[in-house]
Amino acid sequence: MAKKVLELDTPFRTGERVATTRDLIGAPEGTLGKIRLSNGLSGSGGGKPWIRYWVRFEDGKLLGQVDHNDLVRPAQAFEWQERKVAQEAARDAEDESKAGPSSEGGSTASAIPAALLARSKAAKTKRTETDDTPEPKTQTTPAIPAALLARSKAAKAKRTDG
Repeated sequence: MAKKVLELDTPFRTGERVATTRDLIGAPEGTLGKIRLSNGLSGSGGGKPWIRYWVRFEDGKLLGQVDHNDLVRPAQAFEWQERKVAQEAARDAEDESKAGPSSEGGSTASAIPAALLARSKAAKTKRTETDDTPEPKTQTTPAIPAALLARSKAAKAKRTDG
């Protein structure tokens, strides 16, 4: 019998080891734990299921009502991070395409009066003249611990090789 392939969206089973993907109450990002209870509602009519987990973390804390998106299998942490970065890049590209040529205000499709756009542009110019240090645009990538990512990469390589 073929081995079942676990995807990122595959529900966790009781006793399965997981890591947090974001800071939770009492459990910082990357904290390891085990699923103690899985409950929720199945998606009717082909909808997405609503699943919540109770997780016992390595420090002994038990946290309930944890969403599936807040957890990842340690072996899949690298895949999860790649997916997250790709989603952020797609979202940024979509935002830029929505802004498009109307950001200058010369488009007739703009519903904002030209006088207001000019006043806003002048205020931004004035603000940047007084503030010499512009804020750098930082990309927010998840801070999964390096050791967890290394194990995840090794597990992914092992799966693809064998």
